[in-house]
Amino acid sequence: MNMNWEQPQSKQPFKMRTGLAWLVFISRIGAVSVEVFLRKNFGSRYIGTQAFLVLLAIPLWTLGFPGQDCTDLMIFLAAYLGMVLFARVGILWRSIRGDGMHSYYNGTPHLERLLPFLGEMTIKKLVEPALVFAIGYFGHETSRPLGSYLMFAAGCLFCSAWIIDFSMRKRTRDLQDALIEQQIVMSQFRGPGRW
Repeated sequence: MNMNWEQPQSKQPFKMRTGLAWLVFISRIGAVSVEVFLRKNFGSRYIGTQAFLVLLAIPLWTLGFPGQDCTDLMIFLAAYLGMVLFARVGILWRSIRGDGMHSYYNGTPHLERLLPFLGEMTIKKLVEPALVFAIGYFGHETSRPLGSYLMFAAGCLFCSAWIIDFSMRKRTRDLQDALIEQQIVMSQFRGPGRW
């Protein structure tokens, strides 16, 4: 008789991490498909794999609309390709000029010029997703495939912006904690009778 007293390992944390990873992955694909229209000055490595996967995601999206005209969505895809090319040229131009910026920077919103009192993160987290959703919602009547895709992309844009904001806040807290820890360690070494 085999008596195994060990508790079975829970796979819940692994499933949760996997689910979150998929959420981030899908939201990045949907978000970048509209970010190239909404922003400028991307980091050199930001428009990468997820930008390429949009070329697969949009044709797959059309499969959900059998028998419907998806011409508008294909025009959107062609415009997207043009904007990606334009963004890549801008990245190349800035690197030639020696302009330094974070290589994963997700771009400066065009709306920042119109709404400077809101700030970049508020525009990225709230205004841009609301604008894309509204365009998709009102465009849904004339083109269901394009309208529904834009509403999906707005959700992705919203999730992506909040994920980036959360990770930046976490990173800032981690840096603050590391600084405090270093100050504690240094105060212990600089106690009475040392150096």
